[in-house]
Amino acid sequence: MEPVTPDAKHFLAIPWCAAHLNTAGVVHETATSRFAKPSTEDELFAKTLNTENTIAAFLTFYKRPEPALTKAAVPAADDGVAGNIIREIRCLLTLRSGVNGYPGVCHGGIVAAILDETLGFLFSVNRDNGLADRDSAYMTAYLNTQYVLPVQTPQTVLVVVTAKRAEGRKFWIDGRMEDENGRVLAKVESLFVRLKEKL
Repeated sequence: MEPVTPDAKHFLAIPWCAAHLNTAGVVHETATSRFAKPSTEDELFAKTLNTENTIAAFLTFYKRPEPALTKAAVPAADDGVAGNIIREIRCLLTLRSGVNGYPGVCHGGIVAAILDETLGFLFSVNRDNGLADRDSAYMTAYLNTQYVLPVQTPQTVLVVVTAKRAEGRKFWIDGRMEDENGRVLAKVESLFVRLKEKL
């Protein structure tokens, strides 16, 4: 059983969120960027957007990988993505009025920042599960964001992140933000690039 953190407790009290989190084999954890670091990394989500009036709660969840997958490399699929990685993660966020740009509507820049942040979790989740090189670092090369419907506040949203393709140092990831009824509010196509090793 997963530990019940304050963020988990928040979402487990929301029936549609609890249905996702209580699915067999699901692992959930407070988003890593919610924790302040001495280097000032993640300050935006750890402090600025980590308040009751901005993003009140933020949880990442995914299907636990099979133990065999964490022990040996599996040949890449036709899309170039390693066969043993976690290909999809999901995030729950509760948005409040402090993220608004228009009355009752989340600012588009905040929506893009949330999508960018959650796409990047795909790498950290795989590193944390021993499925990716711990020293590899990826940076966003582009985000093609489409705003489908206004992201009204307050509300809790679901972000779904999916690995699409890999080639050399390039990694393409898609994402979408949905409301509790599964309506797509925003979607994104992205390219992340693995940083070159320092000489």
